Amino acid sequence: MIQDYPPVFEVKQYGLISDLAVTAKYRRTGIGLHLVNIAKEWFIQKGMTRAEIGVAATNEISTTFWTKMGFRVYKESRYLDLNTERTATS
Repeated sequence: MIQDYPPVFEVKQYGLISDLAVTAKYRRTGIGLHLVNIAKEWFIQKGMTRAEIGVAATNEISTTFWTKMGFRVYKESRYLDLNTERTATS
C-alpha cells in the first residue's frame, strides 16, 4: 500500500509491505523474492522512491529474509504492556 509520512519528512510517501508470509514448506523456493519484486515494481509504477516493512526484531527468519532483500534498519519501535504497567503502579 501507499502510505503518507508526517509533514516533517522530506519524502512525502512510501510503499509499505505490511505483511508477507510463505508457508514453511515453500520457503527458500524463490516465492518470497518473487512477491517482493512484484511489490517493488508496483511501488515504482506508483512513483514511490522508498519501500518499508515492519518486522519483529525477535523473528530471526523474517529479519534474515528482509536483510537478504536489501532492507536496512533505520528506526526502532517500542511498546509498553499497559496491563503490566497498571499492575506495577497500583
